[in-house]
Amino acid sequence: MTDLNHNDSDVLYVGVDIGGTKVIVQIVDRNGLVVSRHKTRTSSDLNSIAQIVNQCVADSKINKEKIAGYGFGVPAVTDIEQGIVIEAPALQWHNLNFVEQMQALLKKPVTVENDVNCAALGERWLGTAKSVDDFVFIAIGTGVGAAIVTGGKLLRGNRFMAGEIGYLLSEEDWQDNMKVTFKNFGALEEKISGRALSGHRIQPEAIFEQYKENKGEGFDIFAKYLKTLSITIANLSSLLNPQKVILGGGVAESLSDVLDHLRDQVEKMSPVPVCIECSTLGENAGAYGAAAFLINKLNA
Repeated sequence: MTDLNHNDSDVLYVGVDIGGTKVIVQIVDRNGLVVSRHKTRTSSDLNSIAQIVNQCVADSKINKEKIAGYGFGVPAVTDIEQGIVIEAPALQWHNLNFVEQMQALLKKPVTVENDVNCAALGERWLGTAKSVDDFVFIAIGTGVGAAIVTGGKLLRGNRFMAGEIGYLLSEEDWQDNMKVTFKNFGALEEKISGRALSGHRIQPEAIFEQYKENKGEGFDIFAKYLKTLSITIANLSSLLNPQKVILGGGVAESLSDVLDHLRDQVEKMSPVPVCIECSTLGENAGAYGAAAFLINKLNA
């Protein structure tokens, strides 16, 4: 990974995290200092996204000539070499030549990377994984995904699909007539995503509260949730032997109070030690990482 701490404050980079419900646009210098940050509703239309980015830049009052390029994180299987979004179910993109089309709209260099990979890059640059060469970032939001960093490099897999842990199966999940595709949520996502927690008769806030009070239906729901999450982390730890597992995404923000319990569970489930922590960059990790990926690409 390129050293991002080079002092070149006249040059600015735009990191854009396109989520299922929101877009975060963050303008940073090479040290990660945030010049401007904006959050707005998401869109799947490239022209609208370009307009959002241009408006955020205009609102920041910076000299547009200082911008070296735009890095995008998208919830998708992404071919980073060709700049193609292979599959983005939430945005209904399929084999979209994202970089070519977005560069035509923004008139500057553009990069694109999977959003969870971006979050991991952000955490390694400025967050919980700073200077950590071996870690797994688990994003728990509407869906569930992971980014795997080993030896200081992202593990992307043969077709850029490494880390799709939302599709992990247990024996009870499988039926002979099933066909698992990217168009549907995976079996693990149906158990530990934010959407899964919202699918009960009681609201997620009530589930968390009842768990803290050790009573009611919410306690049973969240105890089962934590057991499944613990098994997932233990299996990843046994397989990859990371120094850290970092939890990010919307749901992870509610897990800080149960981290000790999670650590105890995982320690019993795997003989491979691992440090479990929550993201320190929160919802901005992806935008930081999108900028980091852009900087690395421009200075490779």
